[in-house]
Amino acid sequence: KEFHPKVDPDMALFLLLIFPTAIFYNAIYTESLFLFFSVTTFLFALRRRFWLAGLCGLLASLTRVTGAFLALPLLVEYVQAYGWRGLWRPRLLSVALPGCGLLGFFAYHGWKFGDPTLFFQVERTWGRSLAINHDHFQVLTSAALSNLFLDVGFFIFGLVTMVYAFCKLRPSYGWYMAATLIVVATTGSLMSANRYIAVLFPIFILGASIKSSFIRATWMTVSLLLLALYTGLFVHGYWAG
Repeated sequence: KEFHPKVDPDMALFLLLIFPTAIFYNAIYTESLFLFFSVTTFLFALRRRFWLAGLCGLLASLTRVTGAFLALPLLVEYVQAYGWRGLWRPRLLSVALPGCGLLGFFAYHGWKFGDPTLFFQVERTWGRSLAINHDHFQVLTSAALSNLFLDVGFFIFGLVTMVYAFCKLRPSYGWYMAATLIVVATTGSLMSANRYIAVLFPIFILGASIKSSFIRATWMTVSLLLLALYTGLFVHGYWAG
């Protein structure tokens, strides 16, 4: 209720649990832990307890590098709470804590492996860099075409829900989603877009706010079918996101 007073929290949670890549919440991936810390970051920000929000954002950025971008919605909530004059208060330092987590992650790589940029080198082996990964967009097989179609579809779905989050929910939700989608769009491919947006909890708040029973039923049907698809792929060792 604190995230949106007019939304049924049980429905929002149900939509999250049947999301096509919800399987990664139970796998040995960062999704579930990152989702927890990002949600608690917003929860404390909405309660105007910004030091706790910043601490949760720091833990989120230690879990996943995109957690550093939680500083942006934190800043939006901070300005809404205290106005622009609040930028001169020491409390503003809490907004920078998510970025400190990311710097700590890089510092650990420098100490342990002698290279603070090791993360980016590993990402390049997966075809992720600021340059376009042309291999991702080659559709030499039907499986490659299907994967590309789904990646593009998830990214467009993220963009549409981001716009609605700005208009129907809170600006901070929209900025949080925008930052994540920018990361997806600038890594050279749209690979794993389905996992990136699985942790964007405003999507499920927005889904729970839909009044039309037809649209909501369509959402749930498509989501369940894709969940079955990705679960089947995952348990059989195929690429699922």
